Amino acid sequence: MTTKKADDYLFDITCFLISSAQRVLGPESGYAACRLVQTLYMLSFLPDYVDMKGNDLLMKVRAYVDADSQNFWREPQLKQFVAELSQQLAKEIKKQKNLKK
Repeated sequence: MTTKKADDYLFDITCFLISSAQRVLGPESGYAACRLVQTLYMLSFLPDYVDMKGNDLLMKVRAYVDADSQNFWREPQLKQFVAELSQQLAKEIKKQKNLKK
């Protein structure tokens, strides 16, 4: 467990998102997907700061980034990974809807 407090970690994520939004408005539009995946990665550590269980999709992002943290953002593999995440998200949404019935 880290010594950083939840408020500090949330502030880190907020700063990251604000700077990402600023960069996305510039000429680097392909940069957006990378920054969003990095944000998901950061969110995967939230259970280290607050009492909550993890999320399978966030853990998959963590594993993906950790597997090649220097190159995870390269377009071909990032595009494929985001497509896989989207498919898993659709399945999870469907599963949760069925649980609520």
